[in-house]
Amino acid sequence: MADTSSQKLHAIFVAYPLQGHLIPSVNLAIKLASKGFTITFVNTQSVHHQTAKAHPEIGSSDIFASFDRSLNHDQFMAPLLHVFSAHVDELVGRRVGSGEKVHCLIADTFFVWPSKTANKFGLIHV
Repeated sequence: MADTSSQKLHAIFVAYPLQGHLIPSVNLAIKLASKGFTITFVNTQSVHHQTAKAHPEIGSSDIFASFDRSLNHDQFMAPLLHVFSAHVDELVGRRVGSGEKVHCLIADTFFVWPSKTANKFGLIHV
């Protein structure tokens, strides 16, 4: 890895979109940000809208699953497990391809695909 002493480390963070996963993930992302990391937090549209209502200062994200899981839980789960990875892969590719330095991919252990995405783009995976 290149010398990062003069630049902020950038992590893309992918949390599983359920409360018991999101809250600890957000806490870790905040802790990393407080230590100087730049965090790109990948979220679903339904979770983003709920969060934005509570915290209007939060900006928009680059990637959303356009499906309201609160109304269609079963239909939400299958695509999340089998299609969401392609969207994250695309997001990471856009970030890396734009010349933006991304250092690592941090993802919930519930997902099985992050190591493949991280390896594809030469990122550290946690």
